Amino acid sequence: YDNMKYIKKGERQSYSVEEKAAVVRFALASNNVKAAVHFGINKSLISKWVGGLKSQLDNLKNRKSCHVGAGRKEFFPAEEKQLFAWFLQMREAALAITYNSLKIEMLKIWPKAKDVLPPPPNINISFHEKGWMDEERMMSWTCDFAKKRPGSYNKEPVLLVYDSFKAHLTNNIKEKMKKTNTDLVIIPGGLTSMCQPLDVSINHPFKAALRHHWHTWMASGGAGKTVNGNLKRASLHTVCKWVLAAWDEINPEIIQRAFRKCCISNALDGSEDDEIFDESACGDKSDMEINVYKDNMEYRDNENNEEICEDDIIEENGN
Repeated sequence: YDNMKYIKKGERQSYSVEEKAAVVRFALASNNVKAAVHFGINKSLISKWVGGLKSQLDNLKNRKSCHVGAGRKEFFPAEEKQLFAWFLQMREAALAITYNSLKIEMLKIWPKAKDVLPPPPNINISFHEKGWMDEERMMSWTCDFAKKRPGSYNKEPVLLVYDSFKAHLTNNIKEKMKKTNTDLVIIPGGLTSMCQPLDVSINHPFKAALRHHWHTWMASGGAGKTVNGNLKRASLHTVCKWVLAAWDEINPEIIQRAFRKCCISNALDGSEDDEIFDESACGDKSDMEINVYKDNMEYRDNENNEEICEDDIIEENGN
């Protein structure tokens, strides 16, 4: 039966949910053709409505497929309600909501969340809503630095070199440094790449080693894949382990040359002033991912060989 005569050519019609529900109920009680004749609606449109209803009914039967977390109960319902309220406030204010902002807000609502998986030893984790260093976090870093630095606490003088960032130069920070017997050397703006050891030669091998651990982790399967087939990101705990391992692999000679290149720890008699102009201390940036990491690996191999030799000597003496 050709029911196209019920639809005027070129005319676009819309139907409310109640009207669609009435048509679907009639079609299920009889069939799509009779419903099309009765209501004067295109049969293909009715078939689409009926198919959509069946799909929704199937989803309702399998509730896990339409719930985040596979339908599990909330672990922390009170905290999730607060987070959802914040989410609605952001939407009403027409502000963007990213994964990182959502995570940071969650940590604010539930401070104990950062203690769920403690970081590896010898590393501290701090976060800021905007990913920025402020006076509060700088003060925390200063206290931790004073406790862990070599030498007697507050007795042996220490020279601290960093850039002229606003959070580094507040009166409270300067007063704290003075109490811990720390002399500050501020690098003028625009000269960080020339006067800061990290930028001169330390960051390059460190990032190369860190990238190597990341590539090795991905090559070994990583954390698996998502439902859509994408690689899952590494956990914060895993990344912290990479950072520690990458730092341990840095050749101490690279760090020493970086300080001499910046004229911080050079001999006072001027015998090491030539190292200021030694470009080899900066490394080859173009081959950062290969050559620098290779040098570090050779250094680590030499250390391991020395340890093996010492073990052999001990065994021989024992025999």
